[in-house]
Amino acid sequence: MIGEDIRDFLLKHGRDAAVPYAELERMVAAEFGPERALRQSELARFFKAEGGKPYPTKLDKDAEVAAWVRDRAGTMPLDALRAACIEAFGERRAPSIGVLMRYLKRFVQVSRLKPARRTRIGGDADLRALLESEVRARARGSVPTLDELRARCLALFGEERTPSRATIHRAMQALRTARGTVNDTSG
Repeated sequence: MIGEDIRDFLLKHGRDAAVPYAELERMVAAEFGPERALRQSELARFFKAEGGKPYPTKLDKDAEVAAWVRDRAGTMPLDALRAACIEAFGERRAPSIGVLMRYLKRFVQVSRLKPARRTRIGGDADLRALLESEVRARARGSVPTLDELRARCLALFGEERTPSRATIHRAMQALRTARGTVNDTSG
C-alpha cells in the first residue's frame, strides 16, 4: 500500500514522461528513505491504476532537441520542422513527424501544427487575381487542369506562396459560385 504522501509525491513528479521509472525509484528512496522505497514494478502498477504514465518520446529524452523544437513550434509545418531538425541535429536525433505532433500538443495549440494546408488565398492579391482570371477563362471555354494551374502558380509565385491543389480547387469553386458559373474543376 502506497502512503498518501508518496502518492502525492508521485503524482507531482511522476507524470512527466521524461522522468523514467528508474529515476522515480531513486527519487522516492531519497525523499522517503530506503524502507519506504518502491520498486519500478510497483511504480508501474501505481501509474497504471492512476490512468497511466506517458511513454517517454525521443524528445523527452533529448532536452537540447526538445528546447529547439519548442522554440520553433508553430512557425513552420511539421514536415519542414522535421527537415530543419535533421539539418541541425542529424537524422539520428531528429524525431519523426508523429513524435513531433504528440510532443507539441503539450506546448502549443494543435491547429498551428497541422501540416496539410498551405496559406489562404484571400490574403494574396496576386494569386487571387490569377485565379479570378482563370474563372473568367473557364467561362469562355478555356479549361486548364488543376495541375496546370498549380504549375503556373509555382512559376509565378514560387513554392512559399503556391497553395496545394486542394486549396486551388476550393478557391476556384468559391470564385465560380460567387460568379454563378459552377463547373467541374477536377483535373
